[in-house]
Amino acid sequence: MTFIWIIIFILTPAGISAGTTVTGHRGRSVQIKCPYDSGYETYIKYLCRGECSDLWGTKDIPVQSGSAEDQRFSLDDDTAARVFTITITDLRPEDGGTYWCGIQRPKAFTDHYTEILLLVKLGDPPAVPPSTYSPPSVQTQSTPPSSFPSTDPPADPPSTYSPPSVQTQSTPLSSFLLTAGIRAVTTVTGHTGQSVQIKCPYDSGYETYIKYLCRGECSDLWGTKDIPVQSGSAEDQRFSLDDDTAARVFTITITDLRPEDGGIYWCGIQRPKAFTDHYTEILLLVKLGDPPAVPPSTYSPPSVQTQSTPPSSFPSTGFIILGICVALLISGIALGVLVLLCKRRKPRGTSASFSPATCREY
Repeated sequence: MTFIWIIIFILTPAGISAGTTVTGHRGRSVQIKCPYDSGYETYIKYLCRGECSDLWGTKDIPVQSGSAEDQRFSLDDDTAARVFTITITDLRPEDGGTYWCGIQRPKAFTDHYTEILLLVKLGDPPAVPPSTYSPPSVQTQSTPPSSFPSTDPPADPPSTYSPPSVQTQSTPLSSFLLTAGIRAVTTVTGHTGQSVQIKCPYDSGYETYIKYLCRGECSDLWGTKDIPVQSGSAEDQRFSLDDDTAARVFTITITDLRPEDGGIYWCGIQRPKAFTDHYTEILLLVKLGDPPAVPPSTYSPPSVQTQSTPPSSFPSTGFIILGICVALLISGIALGVLVLLCKRRKPRGTSASFSPATCREY
């Protein structure tokens, strides 16, 4: 029983706070605010990008207290307000993704983390002040690998810390005013120069409706929509749409991915004018470089290595050569024995020369 409780304790993450979504625009600046509780004022703070492991020591830290690996990142720690702020300038599509506000704790304890999802939108921000509504997002990673647990530090730093959410805009303005038909965000990842598919499932009854993909801000209210592809037509020939009405899924395929393709998209279903269209938010992340050589989902164990030559060719040749060698060996042995016998039976005074015929005479 004690062993079971130990296992449960090991699998329980420590020092993790709820995730927050922050939105910025390409070429602009964005701030990520990381509040913390009393007791952490003198601790080193940092921003960790992607996987952030205390267990294996693998961390991509673009900025921390007192230094920055990437000069576009800066960190300001307001110990009076107990908030440290990360500022990123000249935002790029590849900056989008998962980050972690980190507080470095003593070696015996795991660091304290708050998950941040940074969305980078293309184009300029809207002139209208952004709404504070944000739909529930799908959390791609609830805790970093580094959250492999340990005991909490002394009572000094509290363990019940939970920061307030940052108010950001993550849906079109029309979605704020008419929120019906909005589903949670889905993250799709592709690589430059490759193809990617975005699958958009829908409910029964929408089989005959027009489907489309909308890019960036997608407003029913103002009628401003950037639609690269829809049922039956495509503005951008790299985009195509296939609607499987039997499975109730329409699939968007984007070929020759480019960094500027990254950002927010919406799977849209066109409904009658009296209703807002049905939307599913998509976050497309475009990574530089080629994908892994062996996709993890398609891995199969190495196959048994077969012979490059027909099975019969090598064995038959080998047996022939072996047979010839054995025959020659036997013949040599027989000849040697015969010679010895002849030498022993030869009468005295005869010539030293003899032949097999001479042996037969005796």
